[in-house]
Amino acid sequence: DGTAWVRVAESGPSGRTLAAFAYDAALRKVVMFGGSGASDGSGPPPPSATFGDTWEWDGRQWTEVGGDAPPARDHVTMDFDAARNGLVLIGGYAPGSGQLGDVWQRVGSRWSRVTAANTPALAGHRVIFDTKASR
Repeated sequence: DGTAWVRVAESGPSGRTLAAFAYDAALRKVVMFGGSGASDGSGPPPPSATFGDTWEWDGRQWTEVGGDAPPARDHVTMDFDAARNGLVLIGGYAPGSGQLGDVWQRVGSRWSRVTAANTPALAGHRVIFDTKASR
C-alpha cells in the first residue's frame, strides 16, 4: 500500500531462485518461468532441482499454467515483446546441457520455439525489448 508490506497470497510456486519474470502487458499478468529451488520449497536448492513450470500472477493469486513449455532451466531471462504482443525467453542454464542458445515466445498462454539464427548460448544475462526499434 506504499507504507507496509502485506501478504496477499498463501499459495503459489515453490521457493526458487534464478527464474525468469516479466510483465505480460497483453494478459495483464506477471509471468514466471523456471528457476531452481527445493522441490518442497524448503531449504537450499539441491543441484538437480531445476524447474520448467510457468506461473501467472494476476495481482491476487498465482496460477500454474500447463501446456507445452521450454525445457527446465535457471539463469534465464524474458521480456515482453510489444511487436509480437507476447513474451520472449532466451537461453539459460540446464543441468546436464549447460548454457542454452534457444529462443521461445509465449503469446497468450501458448509457448512455441522460435528459430533464430546465431543465438549464442547465454546464462545469467538480461533481455530488454527496445520499444523505439520494435525489437
